[in-house]
Amino acid sequence: MAALVAVTDDESSMKEIKKFLRAGTVKLSASQMHLIMRTCVHPTQAKIRNLDKPSARQHIAVLADLMKRGDWLPRRQIDFALLDGWLWLMNGNHRGEAQVLSGQTIEWTIEITPVVSEVQLHRLFYKFDTNTRGRSDRQILAAVGFSGKADLPHEIRKSLYSAALTLLHDFDLQKRKTDPIHSRNIDRRLQMAQAWIREAVIFAECIDPAEPKLKKKLRASGVMAIALATLRYQRERAIEFWSSVAANDGLRKLDPRHTLVTDLLTRNYRGGTAKQIVVVPALAWNAWFAGETRKSLRVTDNSKVVILGTPWGGK
Repeated sequence: MAALVAVTDDESSMKEIKKFLRAGTVKLSASQMHLIMRTCVHPTQAKIRNLDKPSARQHIAVLADLMKRGDWLPRRQIDFALLDGWLWLMNGNHRGEAQVLSGQTIEWTIEITPVVSEVQLHRLFYKFDTNTRGRSDRQILAAVGFSGKADLPHEIRKSLYSAALTLLHDFDLQKRKTDPIHSRNIDRRLQMAQAWIREAVIFAECIDPAEPKLKKKLRASGVMAIALATLRYQRERAIEFWSSVAANDGLRKLDPRHTLVTDLLTRNYRGGTAKQIVVVPALAWNAWFAGETRKSLRVTDNSKVVILGTPWGGK
């Protein structure tokens, strides 16, 4: 994990900030907030804040206008982490930028959380705002440097992190739908994703030759969850299956792999349900694994995830 580097590595600035910034209710001038934004921005936030994006600039402008008109509610919370004597801004980037833009003095509630390692710092970063303006998957994965020691393409990392939800719920799609607490437990998702990195690396290699449109479909989290299960418990056969699906070269009609490719490229999954994108590849795998043909891959309301040759193979 890369060493932390402040936006300005200025010890005198940090000393100055510590004179006026403390836990509790604190009034900060616009110039003081400007110093904080120059010195305390978390390095990951500095890369992914995207403050030049129109949506971000608009959001900051709206907040600044509220502050200028005196309609801003005082004592909103801003969060910092304290690591090795340095204060890092964990939560409040847009509000801080808005105050600088407004030029106003604002009263804030400051929370400072001591941490003892970079790992704790990164975890603290992604746990903020989960109920409102939540961290995106991209931000979370960047914050923790996810991918282990494997050189996973970014899109595969994102798909693996998404597929971890299905794996967490043991392919029980109803449980995933009705269990938001586990779904939003980022630590558990990351731990589950980490446990399947080896299979994700193999899957990335299998689908690498695919044409862009098909590769995008194969990276869907539901497809990847099925692929990971097959690659762990039926590696050689799974490599053959997914490699031939990706190559899409010379597959005959009624071959479940050909049917899967056709389904992925033609079905309107966006207008369907999450169940389809998990069940469809499972149906194709099951038919191929059993040596059967398939003209179509039909998903019904009663369809459940069964993956032959794995612990989810059914009775």
